[in-house]
Amino acid sequence: MRIQIKVTLPKKQFSNVLVQHYLHQKQKSVTGPEIKQDFEGTVQGWNNKPAFITKYSMNDREVGVRVYPSSGKNGDIYRLVVLGSPAHTITVRRAPFLRYQTGYSSSTKAGSLLSRPNQRSGRWRVAHSVKHPGFEEREFDRLIGDKNLPKFQKDMQDAVEEAFRHM
Repeated sequence: MRIQIKVTLPKKQFSNVLVQHYLHQKQKSVTGPEIKQDFEGTVQGWNNKPAFITKYSMNDREVGVRVYPSSGKNGDIYRLVVLGSPAHTITVRRAPFLRYQTGYSSSTKAGSLLSRPNQRSGRWRVAHSVKHPGFEEREFDRLIGDKNLPKFQKDMQDAVEEAFRHM
């Protein structure tokens, strides 16, 4: 449930402290916030949104950004939506019965990063168990990675070029 984008640079360029500084600045000021904003957009219509965590990495040859949902109930729900769910039966646990509406339009769609408020409609029903039809995986992490990798590579190249202009 996370994306990690990395680029590899020639060791000679990467060993320069000024290059590392510019790469780090671009990571934190441009790439990381843009990727996090894409993740936050996937839950825009949700009532219970997870927080998203951004981590930056840099070693002797690679620079990367990783974004993932926080742990806890909202993060768990996010992971479920990303992975999808097969058809399953929902049964009563604590209450005497389940109460639900028959119509539902989800906040998200497979293959899209857009989110909107979900909508419930239809008649109210009660039951001891319900056959949930399941839902398709949303693959937000893959979609966001595909969208951002080319820009991340360009941002890192721009950072290296900017460092060399200031040498």
